[in-house]
Amino acid sequence: MRVWQSKPARGSPRVRRSGGKMAMRGVHFAISDATLAYIAGMDSPDSVVELIANVIEEGWPESRYCETDKSWGLIHCTMQGSNPCADSLDRMRDHPSSWAILGRVYLRSPDDYLIGLVRQPDVVSVVEAMEAISEAEFSERLSNLIAQHKCEYIGPKLITDAATRFVSLRDFYRGAAASGLNVIFTVDW
Repeated sequence: MRVWQSKPARGSPRVRRSGGKMAMRGVHFAISDATLAYIAGMDSPDSVVELIANVIEEGWPESRYCETDKSWGLIHCTMQGSNPCADSLDRMRDHPSSWAILGRVYLRSPDDYLIGLVRQPDVVSVVEAMEAISEAEFSERLSNLIAQHKCEYIGPKLITDAATRFVSLRDFYRGAAASGLNVIFTVDW
């Protein structure tokens, strides 16, 4: 089975397999090497998604996941300095600031689902990149990107939510690094 893919597939928004509308809501999970090996050994991309939706999402301890909700795209664009109005599925460079949301590699998944992976050694690098940015600096960077790219639909409420979720995600990555865990990011559309 080919587990890693070079870039995410793109599709249209879909209904989440667990029944509710996903609407591109992002969630990060801290997983052990054993869980990662189990995922890598699964027979099909659909099996991986079923495991994530029915086991990991439903029963994971609160300290081992972080919901970036719909702010994941704004966090990603702010971290790497890209256009917040554009498609958020591109990594501009192979750098920890671009791995925080989409991961460094992608796990094989169906066309309507993305699973990004940051392996444990790279989790520490992501923490270092995120710690270099305060919540106020994050908000300022995002505001500047919005003005630069003329993204009028992104208002103060979305900026505040993204900054708050950025801080939560940074804390989550700190915990994953301290526990020696890998991180996966999941989103479907």
